[in-house]
Amino acid sequence: MSSPETSPRLRTPEDLADPAVRPEDGTIEPDTDSDSSYTKSIEVTDTESLKSSIIEYKWVHGRRFHAYGDGTYWGANDDRQQEAEDLMQVTISTSHIQHSPIGENPQNILDVGCGTGIWAINSDMADLHPSAEVVGVDLSPIQPNFVPLNCRFEVDDINKEWTYPDNKFDFIHLRYMTGTVPNWKDLLQKAQRQDITSHSTV
Repeated sequence: MSSPETSPRLRTPEDLADPAVRPEDGTIEPDTDSDSSYTKSIEVTDTESLKSSIIEYKWVHGRRFHAYGDGTYWGANDDRQQEAEDLMQVTISTSHIQHSPIGENPQNILDVGCGTGIWAINSDMADLHPSAEVVGVDLSPIQPNFVPLNCRFEVDDINKEWTYPDNKFDFIHLRYMTGTVPNWKDLLQKAQRQDITSHSTV
């Protein structure tokens, strides 16, 4: 007669945790499998952090909307909307990242209403121009955490006064802003103040 089988010991969540992140001694080991050409897009310090009011999104009829600049942008910022915006970008830019001249060596590029950041990141704008700083601005902090070293994102309302110094950007990219800009003349004047070098493009 065989001996009775013993029940396997129940495993706890701690048993299932990755040993590299198991908080036995209160420390978390860093992930050593990272790509050195990418960095976190938002470095949070004691003096620089996203206000909870920005990341506490609003929910309406099961859809998620931005909280910063409430009412400024009509569209949702949930996964469904992000996928649709990324699909539009991929569809439109299958042959060109941008259709305007950008100059041979741009140093400062601004992506207005950057959404998910696909134009700055996945369209390889930051990679194509490694000496340039690519800045994406949007109402929602929905961009990925890891981006090329020369790319960063800011949460801001482009309809308010811009705080960049004059003549800052060589190229300003803006798309899919229908219904979000109450005064196009004002927005374009702001952009021209930022982008008036001899080789620049708005």
